[in-house]
Amino acid sequence: MDVIEPLQLEKLAGFPDLAVAASRHGDDYICCNISGNLDGYATSLFRFDGIVVLLCNRGEISLCVNLTTITLSASNMFIFNMEDTVTHVESSDDLELSVLGIGREFLRDVNFNLQILERYDVLTSTLNATTLSPKDYEDISSYFILLTHNAEARRQDDTSDLFTRNIARNLIASILYHFISLRKKQRDVVSKSASRRMGYVYDFIQLVHTHYRRERTIKFYADKLFISPKYLSLIIKEGTGSTAAEWIDRCVIMEAKNLLRFSNMNVQQVAYELNFSNQSSFGKYFKHLVGMSPSQFQKS
Repeated sequence: MDVIEPLQLEKLAGFPDLAVAASRHGDDYICCNISGNLDGYATSLFRFDGIVVLLCNRGEISLCVNLTTITLSASNMFIFNMEDTVTHVESSDDLELSVLGIGREFLRDVNFNLQILERYDVLTSTLNATTLSPKDYEDISSYFILLTHNAEARRQDDTSDLFTRNIARNLIASILYHFISLRKKQRDVVSKSASRRMGYVYDFIQLVHTHYRRERTIKFYADKLFISPKYLSLIIKEGTGSTAAEWIDRCVIMEAKNLLRFSNMNVQQVAYELNFSNQSSFGKYFKHLVGMSPSQFQKS
């Protein structure tokens, strides 16, 4: 399965009783409580067509998101953005996880100030779990409970759909505002304590995620940061263990694989989409990093 709607979460989990435990508000959102071992939950590449909010209540879960391993333990929160790609999931036997899946269409109706989302850029740049204080965990848990009750109210009385949808819009907006507030506070703490070098590392990774489709040279990113390519390469290697070129290649190859496997584009179209001068140069680049040609990968 390549693109998965958040409202199909009960099918993904593979638990026969999850659909019964899930509280669903039509095609708007679904709240699930998942417990037990999820090893092997995802063994192939997929994306969610919407936003998925994870709240870990107990135990631990690790997910490979955009080629980065994200680990959540008790009182940790994570949000999948629409562009995030998941390749693997593992968890402890005592895992207890609250999951909120929000459909793409319903997100457009949520009472949310998009300028705030763009300003703080938290949903597109979050590469680690957010640790919640006891008070924040209680607040986020309360939102989940209220959304569950709201879905149940709608199920019992279809005539209340107008009211429950408005309640859902504001509750989901509250979760997003709360999450952004937490991320901003954590960033402020990091920015005060982190060295200038780590600031460059963070900015570089954000720039790569923004420009990798069009720009693959280290010089481009070094110029954006007003430092030399040599210095950028040094601090990225020291700060992350991977070179700047490896970070760029990782993003390009991940997107190339997604387009080859899950879009209707042919190899030439993918090459142009990723700003290669021609199909041949793309093929050499892809084969060097993947070990097979784009066409071979597409057929595999």
